[in-house]
Amino acid sequence: MDLPGFGRSSQLGSVLAVDDYTKIAAEFIKKLKLKHLTIVAHSAGGLVALNLRLYRTFIKNIVLIDSAGISNNLTMHSFMRLLLYEFLELYKGHKLNTRIRVFTSFSSRIIKSLFDKNLRNTISNGLNYNFETLDKIKIPILILWGENDKITPISNAYDLKEKLKYSRLVIVKNSTHAWCMIHPEKVIRVMELEKF
Repeated sequence: MDLPGFGRSSQLGSVLAVDDYTKIAAEFIKKLKLKHLTIVAHSAGGLVALNLRLYRTFIKNIVLIDSAGISNNLTMHSFMRLLLYEFLELYKGHKLNTRIRVFTSFSSRIIKSLFDKNLRNTISNGLNYNFETLDKIKIPILILWGENDKITPISNAYDLKEKLKYSRLVIVKNSTHAWCMIHPEKVIRVMELEKF
């Protein structure tokens, strides 16, 4: 599921908060009549997954991948700078034509974010969201984290591990924030090893 304003979903008509995204995700799950879910959520999706679990009971466990949810004190400017760093790290070993194609797509998304006031403010809402009630979540949670993540630094992983009582943490070596998009097979491998 691509959340509104992200991926291939439509642009935002207004500024959204974490609770808004939570309601959208809950409606999506309800419409598909899904139950006893394992939710795998990356970055901002982790905010929604954790918030869903605080209010809904249809989730049996969660896999958080380099998740938001612990405040970084990031500004929109520093976030965009870190996204550019992320791009350069992810594709530094690829062929030039691949890097140009991906960079063109990446740049258009960044420009869209910079000029779409609703998306910019929505991202700002999520950047420094800080859960105060994580200790209320009492289901198994697997936390996967890129060792070299600059957007959600590894210190956030340890903070989440401490606050989520039923969690396990796996650090993925030589990986940045979006490692799971380039190597989804690593996610599956770790989930199998951890019996998730």
